[in-house]
Amino acid sequence: LGGVVNVRESHWVAFVISIEEQLILYGDSLSLSDDTVVNALSWWISIHCEELFTVQQLPIGLQSDGISCGLFAVNALSHYFFP
Repeated sequence: LGGVVNVRESHWVAFVISIEEQLILYGDSLSLSDDTVVNALSWWISIHCEELFTVQQLPIGLQSDGISCGLFAVNALSHYFFP
């Protein structure tokens, strides 16, 4: 399962949940330290699975402007699912 979510009302980040690998991948093109999304995903997973999931970084480019985060997030997902 993968997706793009909005944080801080103005920034898009990408995530992947791999049930088989028991893994949460999280990618933020601004490298902001915000555990809100990972904590929410971990909580949601805990409702549906007994296993503990590991959190790792989803490879993502670093943006140099303030507007292209959505493109970086979708690009990271595309590269993950279609290498």
